[in-house]
This record gives sequence, C-alpha cells and structure tokens, in this order.
Amino acid sequence: MTEGESRGRGGERGTFLRTVFMCFDWRVLAAFGVLDLGLLAASPQLALDALPVELVLLCPITAAKMVWRVNTERRLRAAVSEEASPAAMVRPAP
Repeated sequence: MTEGESRGRGGERGTFLRTVFMCFDWRVLAAFGVLDLGLLAASPQLALDALPVELVLLCPITAAKMVWRVNTERRLRAAVSEEASPAAMVRPAP
C-alpha cells in the first residue's frame, strides 16, 4: 500500500460520515438526545427500550423537517417575487 492509497481511504471515511450526517437535521438529533437523557433519568431500562424506536423514527422525522423547510423557503420566495413584480404584469387567478 502506498502513501497516497492510505490517504485516499481516510478521505473516503470522512466523506461517508459527512454524507450520513448531512442527511440528519441536528435539531432532530438534539431533540432525541434530550428525550434520551430524560428517559435515562426516569428509567434506564425504558431508555434502552426506546432506542430502536427512535432509530426507526429518526429518518422519517428528518425527512418531514426537510420537506417543511423547503416548502417554507418556496413560499417566502414566492411572496418576495410577488412583491417585487409590477402590478400590471400580475394576472388575476381564473
């Protein structure tokens, strides 16, 4: 193995981790962390039992958060473009 190959493999690992964590919203991860700390304080066994459920719910909740954010940004851009366009160019809805 050459020096360049070992460097390439380390970079691939960093790229993989970046890709995995890019998918998850940090706010969702933080909310699950707070939930886990609360469950751990209340009942350690309940916290362990909740982990598989949280792992299953992590992806759909993050996806829903991303969809909500994209829709919000789209609505804001539409509102800004409506304000910026002249009234003569805006057609009334049928």
